[in-house]
Amino acid sequence: MSKVGDNVGDCAARGADLFESIAAEIIGAMILGRTMAKHCKLEDPSGFILFPLVVHSFVLVISSAGIISKRNTYDSGVLGAVEDPMSIL
Repeated sequence: MSKVGDNVGDCAARGADLFESIAAEIIGAMILGRTMAKHCKLEDPSGFILFPLVVHSFVLVISSAGIISKRNTYDSGVLGAVEDPMSIL
């Protein structure tokens, strides 16, 4: 009996757990930023609240650039037949 469905479900569950963890981290940081701004009696706490979103948007852009550069290196034949991850690093 094949357990392909179980494997797919396990992978999907891992992805959902990862997304949930990152979302909880961002929301927690936003709450802490708001609390810190309120404690410091700042009039406009939006910078503290939006900072976690800005950081994660940079992570998305940098990860995309890394994936594109890896694909371009592999497609240009620089690596040849060797698929050594350390050669890319």
